Amino acid sequence: MGLIGPLVFLVLANGTSVALSRRDFGHCLPITLMGGGLVLYSSALVFGNFEPGFCFLLLWAASFPVIYTVKLVHFRNDHQSSFWLNQRFCTPGLLIFVTTYVGVYLYDLNRSFTNWDEFSHWGVMIKEMLRLNTFYSVDSSVLAVHKDYPPAIQIIEWLWCRLSGGCYEEAYLYRALHIFILSFAFPVVDTIIRHRSKLQWRIIVGFMAVVLFFILCLSEPTGSQYFTTVYIDPAFGVLGAWCIFLALKEDYRHGVGATFIGISIAFIVLSKQMGIFFWGLVVLVLIARWSMHVKKGVYSTRRKAVQGFIFISIGVGVFPVFAYVSWNSYIQALAVESQFHVSLSQLFQMPGIAAGSGGETWQHLAMSNFISAVLSTPIVSHPIQLSYFQLMTLITLGLLLLLMSKKADRRRLLFLVILIASGSILYAFVMMFLYTFSFGSYEGPSLASYSRYMGTYVITTYVLIYYSVLTWLFKRSCSQAKLAYVFMCALLAAVVVLPPDSLLRAKPALFAQDVRATQLEANKIAGSLDSGDSVFVVSQNNTGDAVWEIAYYINPHLTNADGINYNFCFGPSDEWYWNVDTDIEGFSGRIAGYDYMYLHNVDTYFIETYHALFDDVSSIRKGALYEVKHEKSSIVLHEIACSS
Repeated sequence: MGLIGPLVFLVLANGTSVALSRRDFGHCLPITLMGGGLVLYSSALVFGNFEPGFCFLLLWAASFPVIYTVKLVHFRNDHQSSFWLNQRFCTPGLLIFVTTYVGVYLYDLNRSFTNWDEFSHWGVMIKEMLRLNTFYSVDSSVLAVHKDYPPAIQIIEWLWCRLSGGCYEEAYLYRALHIFILSFAFPVVDTIIRHRSKLQWRIIVGFMAVVLFFILCLSEPTGSQYFTTVYIDPAFGVLGAWCIFLALKEDYRHGVGATFIGISIAFIVLSKQMGIFFWGLVVLVLIARWSMHVKKGVYSTRRKAVQGFIFISIGVGVFPVFAYVSWNSYIQALAVESQFHVSLSQLFQMPGIAAGSGGETWQHLAMSNFISAVLSTPIVSHPIQLSYFQLMTLITLGLLLLLMSKKADRRRLLFLVILIASGSILYAFVMMFLYTFSFGSYEGPSLASYSRYMGTYVITTYVLIYYSVLTWLFKRSCSQAKLAYVFMCALLAAVVVLPPDSLLRAKPALFAQDVRATQLEANKIAGSLDSGDSVFVVSQNNTGDAVWEIAYYINPHLTNADGINYNFCFGPSDEWYWNVDTDIEGFSGRIAGYDYMYLHNVDTYFIETYHALFDDVSSIRKGALYEVKHEKSSIVLHEIACSS
């Protein structure tokens, strides 16, 4: 099921999308995935669970054979009616997609989590969605952090697990994310292979287009995350480029085009809080396009101009507004605290903080550190070190040089340059605003995950240039052979620019990785617990990752991995490691609400300070599990044997 289920569903569901929209297989593929995600989102929002939406999607996929049969029987002599099947669905893009799908399946075979955030929330989110059949934000969810995160991309991962037999595997999450990202290459694939040249040339060029897109996702600073984690930032960057590309190229004056734009913007708004930024950028692009169309007399009548504006409003208004308002209302109804809550009034505090006359000390430090990082901190290191400002400046200058070419579409190219340059400035400003007001007194000045967050717009820029160049080459009516040569040069250049460690990180996971030691520990703990039991994990002398890993593996059992005291590394207090140092009464109060306590790692400090709580002092050791007993007015810890 892990191989066949998702593939059959995607091909059939996309076939139905092709039949209804009369667009190519590749053009519909990302829309089918995002549209399916929005259906499941609406289902959980309205009905409280994903099941009605899942049944609808299965019905949507099952409709394709019916549509095909009807067309075949009743319109076998009507070439126009069967055009969508012969020229829209059965394209080289379909063959390339199936091959890509199998390649991704093998590439991610046995792949497993390695990074902190995967254990703390990305993986737990999918586990909880599968267990509860609804959002991970509900009160019954054991997810400890980030319950306010928008769920769109996680829904795609949930769908993949359901189509793979309804079970959870980390490899499923990787495959879902990789196929989702690569789906955005296929609109270009189907565009550039529409030449009436030999089939083998169209297939070769199409494959090279996918490979080039794949290599773009390897690039710094997002490469390692794209291939080795289920962090959504690279996918978010690609999605941002897709939304901008649609705004630049899609015919918004018709229902299909407006719907495609609306689905894409709604999905990005539900993918991450920063989706609002790309929403605003798309609005500006579409308004600019509409204004230019009115000025050039594209609309023959005033009525058609108004009609065009209405379709724009539907595309960038109705769908995204529903997405934004519905999710925020849902979170507020559940009383879930929003981590990145900001207000417009804070914007007016920025000048005072910049001048040092307003705000708190940490806010001034966060702003100054961010400006310094944008100007001087390397965001790429190969073949030369470049900061965010230097990289975006270099890209802008490179595109401006193309304006000197006689063959260049100067008006469109200049618009692209202005868009990328202004977008990079606006994106940096928004991130500075968030670091100043939303990240807090520690993560703000330290610029937590700076490269990852700023790398989002970098990958957006790369993919947007990819879209623009390839569509321009198509319009130049280059032969498939010339396109192949262009791709070959681009692939060689991309490999040269790639940092060596990215190539090493991109190795396939065909062979199972070593089982993590914490996973073996967690299995023993889980085997000793009954349903509903909770565990307090003590782990000294590490950065806290062990507690998160154990909590992830024993899910849905509740642990102390709550984002506040998740490490409980006893000793001198340290803000990053979240160490605590409390007396025996304080410790008793912390563990009183748990059924068990597990010692992942302890030292003599712990034993000397808290030995009075144990009924057998000689049992205090690493790897021991204790039942928390309440005797009279005190806590007694009694060792029990862990299940082997």
